[in-house]
Amino acid sequence: MSQDKPFRLLHLPNEKTLDNKTKQIGARKAFQKMLDDGELSGLHTYSFLYESSQLEGDYEATCVKILEEARDFEPDIIFWQHIDQFKITKAFLSELKNIPSKPKLIYHEADPYGRYFKTFSEPMKVIVKEADMVFLVGLGIFAQLSMEFGAKRIHYAPHNFDNVRSGTPWEPSLNREDDLVMIANLGNTRIPGRYFPGGKRRKIMAKKLSERFGKRFALFGRGWDGLEASRGMLPFDKQEDTIRSARISINWDHFDTVPYYFSNRLPISLAAGVPHITCYHPGYEHVFKDCKGGLYAVKTIDEAVETAQYLLSMPDEYLIEEGRKGREFVFEHLEANIVYQNVIRKVKQVLFT
Repeated sequence: MSQDKPFRLLHLPNEKTLDNKTKQIGARKAFQKMLDDGELSGLHTYSFLYESSQLEGDYEATCVKILEEARDFEPDIIFWQHIDQFKITKAFLSELKNIPSKPKLIYHEADPYGRYFKTFSEPMKVIVKEADMVFLVGLGIFAQLSMEFGAKRIHYAPHNFDNVRSGTPWEPSLNREDDLVMIANLGNTRIPGRYFPGGKRRKIMAKKLSERFGKRFALFGRGWDGLEASRGMLPFDKQEDTIRSARISINWDHFDTVPYYFSNRLPISLAAGVPHITCYHPGYEHVFKDCKGGLYAVKTIDEAVETAQYLLSMPDEYLIEEGRKGREFVFEHLEANIVYQNVIRKVKQVLFT
C-alpha cells in the first residue's frame, strides 16, 4: 500500500466504561480529526474492555468479537492501547493479523513499568512480541523490557492531554487561594516501607514543602494524612480548577530516572496555564527545547523546594506570563491531536514505504 493513500484504522482503546472519566478522549478525537481531514479513509472504534464487561468478562468471546469487527471493517492498521490483564494468545493475534486486509498491529502503552515493581502482565508480553510497532511513553527500562520480550520496533510517543477536559479557556486572576499545589498519591506499595521508583523522593519532597510553606501548600491525593498541607482526594474533573487556584504547581514523578518519561500530570498542569515544577528526566533538553517558559525541571528535592520559593518571590504578573508560555508549548506539541497524528504518520513511514 502506498504511504500517500489514506488508511483504514481499527482503534481498540482501553476503556472500562464509556463515560468521560475513563474514555480515551484524546486518541478518539485525534483519529476522528484525521478522518475528517482525509488522513484516514476509515475509522472504527471497538472498546474491548467495555465490550468484555458486557459479555460478563468473557475474554474468549470478546476476542471472537474483535475478529468479527476486524473482518467486517477491513483495517490497514489496528491500534491497540494498554492491554493490561485482558487475556490474549499468540494464535489469536496471528489470526487477527491474517484477516484478508492483512493489517499491521500497533501497540501503544501509556503506563510505566519496571523490572521489579509494576511488571509486564502476561498479555503485554504476548502483544509487544507480536506487534509490528510498539509506542511507549518513556524509553530506558520501558524500552529495554519491551525488547527483552521480543518487540520488533520501539518508538516514543509522549504523554499528552486532550483539550476537551484540560486547557479550557481561562483569564488568569491575581487572586489565588494557595501559593503551591501538588496532586499526587504517596506512591508506597502494599509492602510496608517499599515504594514505587521515585515514590520515596516524592514523599520527602511533600514533607519538605509542607514544612516550608505550611497551609499555603495544597497537597491532594492518597496517603498524605499527617501532613499539614494534606487536603484529601480530588476528583479528576476538579483538577484543572484546583491547579488554577494556586500560583504554581509541583510534582515528583514515579519512575523518576526513566529517560524521556513524564506522566500526563505535566501536560495537564501546563495546559492549565500555571507554572509547573517537576523532576528532570534525561531527554527533557530535547523534548522541551522549544518551551520558552513555565516548566522548571529540577534534579534534587532541595532544588524543587528552592525553585518553588524563588517563583513565589516573583510578582504574580511574571507567573501568569510563565504559565502562558508553558500553555502555549503544550498546545503546540503535546495536545492529543498532535501526538497521535505523529504516531500514525510514523507508522506509515516505517511500515508502508
